[in-house]
Amino acid sequence: MWPDRRHQSSRPGRITVLALVSAALFVAFRMSSAAEGPGVPAPRKRVLAWADVRNGYQHDSISHALATVERMGRQSGLYDTFIRTDSQLITKRAIAFGAGTGIATGEAFQARNLDYFDAIFFFGVREIDLTPDQRADLMSFVKDDGKGFVAAHSAITSFFSWPEFGEMIGGRFDEHPWGITDATVVVEDTQFPAMRGFPATSVFHDEHYQLKDFSRDKVRVLAHLDPGKLDLARPLVHRTDGDFPVAWAKTYGKGRVFYSTLGHAAEAWDNPVMSQMYFEAIKWSLRLVDGDATPRPRPSPGSSDANLLPAGEGRDVVVNMCSNCHGLATSIAQAHTRVEWLALVDLMRQRGAPGTDDDAATAVTYLTRHFGRVNVNRASPEDLEAVLHLPHAVAIAIVEYRTQNGQFHDISDLRRVPGVDFRQIQEASARIILTDG
Repeated sequence: MWPDRRHQSSRPGRITVLALVSAALFVAFRMSSAAEGPGVPAPRKRVLAWADVRNGYQHDSISHALATVERMGRQSGLYDTFIRTDSQLITKRAIAFGAGTGIATGEAFQARNLDYFDAIFFFGVREIDLTPDQRADLMSFVKDDGKGFVAAHSAITSFFSWPEFGEMIGGRFDEHPWGITDATVVVEDTQFPAMRGFPATSVFHDEHYQLKDFSRDKVRVLAHLDPGKLDLARPLVHRTDGDFPVAWAKTYGKGRVFYSTLGHAAEAWDNPVMSQMYFEAIKWSLRLVDGDATPRPRPSPGSSDANLLPAGEGRDVVVNMCSNCHGLATSIAQAHTRVEWLALVDLMRQRGAPGTDDDAATAVTYLTRHFGRVNVNRASPEDLEAVLHLPHAVAIAIVEYRTQNGQFHDISDLRRVPGVDFRQIQEASARIILTDG
C-alpha cells in the first residue's frame, strides 16, 4: 500500500527511500520465487461461477452449489472462484462505467471480463439476456481460447433460442417425467476423472432429466439412468430407446465441456460423491487432469458390466471371477486398498468364485491398479506406484520423505517431496487416503 499522503510533507526524503527499497525488495522476491523451481505452487486458476436466473425458475440449490464450488477451489488451492448472478462479465470487451457511479476520484472499478478466467461453472436457467457480441464472446471463450465450461442441472434448459449454445453444451432439456424421485445411475466410464469417485451403480434422489438433441457421436456419455428401473409409461417420456444420460464430456473446438443432470436440491451438494464429481470435472476443464472425451457408442445390452472394466492384464480373470455371482458393477462399486482387495477376492473364492491362486493374485493386482486406493502414510513404494501410476523413483522418494519427516497431513504436503510432479498427485487425488478406514 502507498503511504498516506497526509503524512508525506514532513519527511519526503524518507518516503522516497522507502519506496525505492520496497521496489527493490519486490524485484528480489520475484527473482527468488522464479528461482525456486518446481517446488513453487502453480498459480491458481480462475473460475467464473455464473448463475443468471433472472428470466426463469431459481433452484434452491443454486446458492449452495456456487458456495460449494468456491469452497472446493479454495480448500484445494487449485482455483479461485468469482461468483456472479448477472451476465456483465460474459464479454471480452472492456467493461465501462458511466460518470456519477460513486467511485472515488482517480480510481477505477475492478472489472473482469472473460479473458481473466480459465473456466466457467454455469448454473443458469432458460433465456438469459446476452447481446450478440456477448454470445459470440462466450462461444469463442470455449471454442477458440480452449477454456473450460462445466454446467449443472438446469443449465441445459438455457438458451433454447440459441442453436450454437445447444451445440456447445451437447444437448437439450426434454422434461423431467418422473419428478423428484430415486433413480439408479449406472457409470459407463469409470476412468474419467469425474466418475472415479462414483459407485458403478448407485441410487440418487434428484430431479432426473430426460434429454434430447444429443448424439453419442458427439459426446462421451459417462453415466446414465438404468431404464429398467424407470417408469417408461409416464406421459412425458418421449425417448423410445431408453437412453437417459446423467453426465457427459465433450470437446467444443479447443475447449472442454462437461454437463450433468444432477444437483436439483441443496442437500445434493453436500453429497461428497456428487460434489466430487463436479470438482473433478472443473479440474478436467481447467486441464489440471486428463480424461478421454472421445465419443463412443452406447454399450450394448448385456455388455455394460464388462465395459466397466478398462483393458489390461487381469481383466478377463476378473470378469470370470465376478460375473456369475454378485456381478462386476457390485464388485467395483467402491475403491479398496490392496489388502482390502486381497481379503475380498479370498472371500469370493470361499463362496465359490472360480479361479486358481495365480488367478486370484492377478485379479488383486488388476483391481488394485484400476479400482484401488492407497494410504500414502503406510503404503509401500510398489503400491504407490501401482495405484497412483507414479514412476518408481517418485514412489520411493515419497516413502523416504515420510520416513524422515513424519506423516502427511494433507495431500498438498506431497508438494514437498523432491521429484514429485504435483499435477500427477492432483490427478490421482481421488485414490489417495491419509488414514485407514
